[in-house]
Amino acid sequence: MSRAGAVRNLINDALSEREVRDLALDYFYPVHKEFSDAMSRPEIIRRLVVWCDQHGALDELIERVGELNPAAVAAFTDVAEPARTASVTRARPFFIAHPLPAAPAFVGRATHLEALERFAATPGGGLFCLVALGGAGKTALVAEYLDRVRSGAVPVPDSLFVWSFYDDPDTARFMGQLYAYLAPSLPGGRHTDELGEAGWFYHIVQAFEQEGRHVIVLDGLERVQVARDAAGRFGDITDPMLAQLVRQLAAGLGNTKAVITSRFPLTRIEPWIGRTVWMEDVTSLTPDEGVQLLRRRGVTGTPQDLTDLAERFGAHALTLDHLGSYLAAFCDGNPAAARDLPQAAPESASPQERRLASCLMAYERALPEGEVALLSRLSVYRFAIAAGDLAAVFATASDSRVSGPLAGLAVADFQRLLQRLADLHLVLPSGGELFTVHPAVRDHFYRRFLDARLAHEAVRRRYSSLVAAPGPGLPRDDAALDVLEELIHHTLSIGRSQEAADLFLTRLGGTEHLAWALGQYGRCIRIMEQFPRCPHPGGLLWCLRALGDLEAARRLAEPGDLWWQGMLGCLEGRLNTVADLLQACHEDPILTICEVLTGRAEPETLGQAPHWPGLPISIADAWLAVGRPDEAAAAANAIPRDGWNDETARADLILAEVARRQGELGRCQARLDKTGQWVMRSGSQEHLCLLHLLRGRLAIDNGDLPRAATVLRQGIHVAQDCGFGLTHIELQLESARLALEAGDPLAARAHAQMALHGVRRDDSIAATDLPGADHPDCRYQPGIARATEIMALVS
Repeated sequence: MSRAGAVRNLINDALSEREVRDLALDYFYPVHKEFSDAMSRPEIIRRLVVWCDQHGALDELIERVGELNPAAVAAFTDVAEPARTASVTRARPFFIAHPLPAAPAFVGRATHLEALERFAATPGGGLFCLVALGGAGKTALVAEYLDRVRSGAVPVPDSLFVWSFYDDPDTARFMGQLYAYLAPSLPGGRHTDELGEAGWFYHIVQAFEQEGRHVIVLDGLERVQVARDAAGRFGDITDPMLAQLVRQLAAGLGNTKAVITSRFPLTRIEPWIGRTVWMEDVTSLTPDEGVQLLRRRGVTGTPQDLTDLAERFGAHALTLDHLGSYLAAFCDGNPAAARDLPQAAPESASPQERRLASCLMAYERALPEGEVALLSRLSVYRFAIAAGDLAAVFATASDSRVSGPLAGLAVADFQRLLQRLADLHLVLPSGGELFTVHPAVRDHFYRRFLDARLAHEAVRRRYSSLVAAPGPGLPRDDAALDVLEELIHHTLSIGRSQEAADLFLTRLGGTEHLAWALGQYGRCIRIMEQFPRCPHPGGLLWCLRALGDLEAARRLAEPGDLWWQGMLGCLEGRLNTVADLLQACHEDPILTICEVLTGRAEPETLGQAPHWPGLPISIADAWLAVGRPDEAAAAANAIPRDGWNDETARADLILAEVARRQGELGRCQARLDKTGQWVMRSGSQEHLCLLHLLRGRLAIDNGDLPRAATVLRQGIHVAQDCGFGLTHIELQLESARLALEAGDPLAARAHAQMALHGVRRDDSIAATDLPGADHPDCRYQPGIARATEIMALVS
């Protein structure tokens, strides 16, 4: 029995439910916040012990139990933990992918800084969210915290990773860089390029669960979130892999602290707000902070003059920063000159945006025309850009409406203009020779174009010249893919949807090459969602399904498309509902599979069902579920494999499980190793979840219970986060088997109950409610039988 299991038994025998709740409230408050009134006593005990085990607090827990029941603890035989392997986590150099621009004159924010520092120092994992209007000072606040970390003024974490999505919104590149940084924390300590986004994600989570304090900063997350006017749920993260990582961080991942800034609210983290998620409102400066900022930017006048000015302009950090810079540069710092600022149009979105627009309009009036022209043209770009690239597009443009006053300027002239704008804080240096614009400033100056399509067309021609002529092969390296993606973006910006679709389908190879061959599902989704009409709706559905975003896939699928509704329903574990839905589809193998697994039909009917590719539950899977491995092997060998790498992987996973059931553990391991390489490269969460399940089963058979616990826990995370209800049932059943092997009947019972009755979103990291085997929507008979058997054993 593990030490955690022994402590769980101790508490079960020693304390009443009220005593357990009070003990958690007094001494272990973070886990007490997870308790609900309806939660059972065994579940309360389980959560308390798991939390203490994860945070090295089992000794303290035993001591607190002894204060309430000395006799029970005196009779308690402690279980020595097995000797730990020396932690591979070590302090390493910080990785700052993109230096965060600090405020030219950082003032105030003491309360917010203290909250961030307190959050970072608190044991356990969690998420610190700074969500506010652009320009509120979110990034500057985090930059100030990072300066304090580097100077040693606050506790220094074992690892620190900083990424700005303003500078690079490529989520796949972010995941790859984060994995490369954390690789020394992993078993073996080596980085490999033979992984895709799914493999990176798996190893990132594994590294964050190791010992050590980790801090990760994600700045400008709105660049990869769904905007209010876009399709989908406002605030959703567009890349499913990144969305899963954020939700796991929100739920508390080891001792990893994540700091996020965004202009959009974060979705699907509601269950953890107030527990492991801290929300900090930085919308406005205090009056004193506003006065201090104006003073530091060079505004003169009495304290009352500056107080009135700060109140009039909304105590908004970016607005006051630009107001102060303007008054200092063009009005000798005279606060009275603010009365003469131009007034923004009343149709502007909000009063604060109108105040900022008023300041930026004053700059338009005061700046030389070359600087205004450069600002507006820089605003066309989504990413940071170099002076040489700007000169190549705008200095030589034949159309004077494109070049404007920039015609004929040298690269050095562009560099001089950019530096002048950077001094005014209108342009932000972005590492090296690159420059970008604050999103709020970009929005304003982008609208200065009478016809922005002219600028997009000029940029499009530039990217077209950088793309090599079509050859025999499709692009594979990131640099070529980046250029093509930008070419598609600017082509769409000038309204040439068909040309953009041709670029996607022919030059990038569409979903077949970009997603299925390269495993770049996130990039594929990001490109297709830019189109007013998706160039390959079926491909987008496959990408969303593979990455486990079943909710988005269901929104995209037509309600009358029984094929996709049945596919998604099976993945969610709603077998009984799917069987009812497909009653008229007599030739559909999904109907046959659901009827067999819900007990409506005999297993032999599987022999008459056709073998279709892409099924969420194959005929071979169904044979395995009903305990017929020989038939499963035959069906797996009949699965079509030509051109379907995901089908090949599924067949190999089934054959690995057949080998395990036949006692050939070495052959099972060999197949899992081979298939695991493709799964880790492909990004398919569906396959990754199955791989975790089979690795867990094999580890239990081999007696490697710690490894089994790790992979099964990861599998449950993926299943809950993606909504894979049927695989979640199987993972809970295997976790119950593991608990029985470890001598922990209470944990076995808890897992069996979750397999039987499911989990609610509010009680887990699940993206949605997951049905249990006995749920009316599911009625998964093999799962009901196994869960009932385990419940009988432990009772």
